[in-house]
Amino acid sequence: MRNFFFFSLMTSFLYACNKPIYDYRSKYVGTYQVIQYNKSWIGGQAYSYDTSYYDIKVERSDEKYYVNFTSDNGETNYLLEKDGTIHYKSPDWHYQIEGEFNTKSKFTIIGGYYGLGGGTSFTSIGTKK
Repeated sequence: MRNFFFFSLMTSFLYACNKPIYDYRSKYVGTYQVIQYNKSWIGGQAYSYDTSYYDIKVERSDEKYYVNFTSDNGETNYLLEKDGTIHYKSPDWHYQIEGEFNTKSKFTIIGGYYGLGGGTSFTSIGTKK
């Protein structure tokens, strides 16, 4: 009986210590209004410029260090460091971004899509609603 009591006490102690650790990404979760400045080129032609406006949701990912950027066009997981820097590199090198949360309510991302004979670079600025 004493062994059962000791085993029960140790089991409950282990479960009590399994509390979730503070998630530093929580402060970035929310809906952001984004202004995106685009610069495109196709081989042999002049650059074209345009501006896009859209809303995006930043949600915690189930994975340890990622946040989900979700819009009407789908979802992308970006690596989020403790200092607020954001990273994404596609496996085929065509799409890359670097950015950061400047504050807990504003982020800036710079990146682009690159290929043979053309590409698009962009700067996105998101402000929490």
